[in-house]
Amino acid sequence: ALALVTFAKWVREAHAEILKATGDESYTKAVITYLALSLDKVADFNSGLTRWGNDDEGITNTFSRQALPMVWDFAEANPLGTVTGSYRWSIDFVIRVIAHAAGACTRSAQVSRFSATRLPFDDAYFDAIVTDPPYYDAVPYADLSDFFYVWLRRTVGHLYPEHFRTPLTPKAQEIVQNPVRHDGDNERAKAFFENMMQQAFAEMHRVLRPEGRATIVFAHKSTEAWETLISALINAGFVVEASWPIHTEMKTRLRARASAALASSTFLACKKRTSTNTAYLNRVLDEMEKAIEPKLEEFWSSGISGADFFMSAIGPGLEAYSKYQTVKRMSGEVVGVGEFLDEVRKIVLRFVLKRIFGNGGREASVDGPTQFALAALWSYGYELPSDEARKLAQGTGVELAELGSLVRVKGEKTRILKAREREKLDPDFGLPAHAGAVVPIADALQRSTLLLNRGREAIAEYLQAVGYLKSETFWLAAQAIAEVLGGEDEGRALHELLTFRDNLPEPKGQPGLFGGEA
Repeated sequence: ALALVTFAKWVREAHAEILKATGDESYTKAVITYLALSLDKVADFNSGLTRWGNDDEGITNTFSRQALPMVWDFAEANPLGTVTGSYRWSIDFVIRVIAHAAGACTRSAQVSRFSATRLPFDDAYFDAIVTDPPYYDAVPYADLSDFFYVWLRRTVGHLYPEHFRTPLTPKAQEIVQNPVRHDGDNERAKAFFENMMQQAFAEMHRVLRPEGRATIVFAHKSTEAWETLISALINAGFVVEASWPIHTEMKTRLRARASAALASSTFLACKKRTSTNTAYLNRVLDEMEKAIEPKLEEFWSSGISGADFFMSAIGPGLEAYSKYQTVKRMSGEVVGVGEFLDEVRKIVLRFVLKRIFGNGGREASVDGPTQFALAALWSYGYELPSDEARKLAQGTGVELAELGSLVRVKGEKTRILKAREREKLDPDFGLPAHAGAVVPIADALQRSTLLLNRGREAIAEYLQAVGYLKSETFWLAAQAIAEVLGGEDEGRALHELLTFRDNLPEPKGQPGLFGGEA
């Protein structure tokens, strides 16, 4: 704290020295601003929330992710040295950025700060707009900004009085879903966010030229968030022309480790809608199928997978939907964005399952719960948003409630349970509830992995009892799920099960698992 305050004092006092030496107010202001930014970097590496990074054997900064988490112990840098966390080291980073930018830029840029809902520009002013909007309650930007704001206010607040009037960053009109600012009411916070997003997109539409283009970056894995974003875009008068996923996230960031976090951000290319036409759903679905299939092939061949693939496919589907002001059924009922995205999801789900099982149409013989498990594991891993789980299940023809102990729904998160977890909660899972009852392949696969330690005879007896011993579809699904899970415990167990396939013994007819003959 003493070092930071001392550096802040001398950054501020350097202004008079540099101005005296150069006589150039603009140059002096620029240099002092860079010195202030260097101090912010020092603060990031000298708080009580820094820690030791085992990956690079050095100090890891406060903001490894967009949060201020509790840490059990902190690592301490030397702000007076020449390595990580020191002021000299920090200045070197800033100098390298300046050198790079100076070499890359041929024209100067004007940077302004305004509210996204009230832009001080004339109608049809811009050729292009690029924005990466906030994602609901994902990040409390203004609260986190205070960490840096308080130091900038000490060092350059007098040079930018219009931006540092308040003790902390202004928060009342920040477009985020933060229930704390709405008396703890999350629904009010959500409504505020959606209303403000609508206003921001409408303002973007106003200042964009008729032939202009807007690019919106989005990386939320909740389909509810996508519905809100797309509804706001369409209501503001935009058409989604194209989309493309771009890998923007570091695999080593904390948020990405052992999670289903997106690795890509989807860039939506939009233009102003000129048509006021109404189209009927059948026509739009035909247009969508023709537009989306080539894009899915392109995404697949580019190596895009998992949650990124599902979210990236939204753009091509929207091209057909958003160019019409209204889409209706033949009965005259308006088709909302959510319903349309359900159709997109079904197309993507069919495509993914065909690619996983091969193009022989064999995926059609796989039961709904197993299709759901495979699609969910491929897209998200063992945990996914509950609204996406519900819609994925519906896309395979089942409801979450019908999946039994395969899933556990807890609020906004849904988990696919592993075999050992299911066995503790539901010892009879994978066993027919009555004679003739069909056991989903996903259940039978997990039950089979639990029988591995009992040997081939036990596995053969079980599979014979549930009707899968000679089932090509069963073994095909086992192979598909094993490849999706890779090195996971259950993935290795399924690979072991697959090695038994060709040498499982014929059941001997002794009393079976369920009474009577096996």
